[in-house]
Amino acid sequence: MGRQTGHGIPEEVCRQACQPQGGGPADEGQRPDGPAQHGLRARREPKKRKPVTDTPDTGWGTDMAKTRTAQGWAKVHVVLDWGSRKLLALAASPTIRSSDWIQAIEKAEDMQFPDGIDLSGRIC
Repeated sequence: MGRQTGHGIPEEVCRQACQPQGGGPADEGQRPDGPAQHGLRARREPKKRKPVTDTPDTGWGTDMAKTRTAQGWAKVHVVLDWGSRKLLALAASPTIRSSDWIQAIEKAEDMQFPDGIDLSGRIC
């Protein structure tokens, strides 16, 4: 196995993930000991456009944030309505499991549609 970086990642993997670019720490706002000093920057995929809507309940998004607590890390899963820009629901847990995401989405459904969702007449 080849040489490893300080994080235990093989050096060849780091080299494949980075590409040479000009500039230095002063130009890019990097720390003096950061990757910009060596002319390497992580490759980034072009950002995809996010769905845009002004109508409430036509597009929801989920996100997760983690925060340090006295008992360890807490993960907060949130559901946002893109149309109304409202926080619909959140669920906190110590894990990042699909069941945590589902719990947050089900809370949002219950809050937005307390009588349930009527899908009769829908084509999809």
